[in-house]
Amino acid sequence: MNAEATAQTPVVKHLYEGLFLLAQGAASDLNMATEHLNQIFERSQCEVVVLRKWDERRLAYSIKGQKRGVYFLAYFNAPPRQIANLERDVNLSEHLLRCMILRAEHIGEVELEMAKRGERTWELEQKLKDQAAAESSEAAKSSDAPDAQKAAEAAASGSDDDQGQTKDEN
Repeated sequence: MNAEATAQTPVVKHLYEGLFLLAQGAASDLNMATEHLNQIFERSQCEVVVLRKWDERRLAYSIKGQKRGVYFLAYFNAPPRQIANLERDVNLSEHLLRCMILRAEHIGEVELEMAKRGERTWELEQKLKDQAAAESSEAAKSSDAPDAQKAAEAAASGSDDDQGQTKDEN
């Protein structure tokens, strides 16, 4: 009878705020980094409300040999008993250097909506970064051809100038 009573009681979830520090190399692919964090949240039965890149910084001291890191800010709902599992998974992860998780009693609906809007700007930042990388690779490929064209044009115009000088001199 006791097992039936615990099975029927709803699981209480609280809102938490987490700051996760990833190694710079692991965070170079932001999609992979967010997927890794989402997997950790899923294993701990957490419902992610907001997950976004917060900042990339030089660390005050090296952590696991890393001098730079990328911070991710997350707001998530989780059962209080699962926070220990979440922290354990973070400590076992090779990509995550540190985390700090706080109960987000101080976060209201307005702040949560602002954080969600910040998440959208991160997605836009990722798209712009991908576009810039694609454009720079295209520019690198096409920059070889214009240099050859410019050299050919310069050689052709230089020979025209020489001919023009010889005509004037005659």
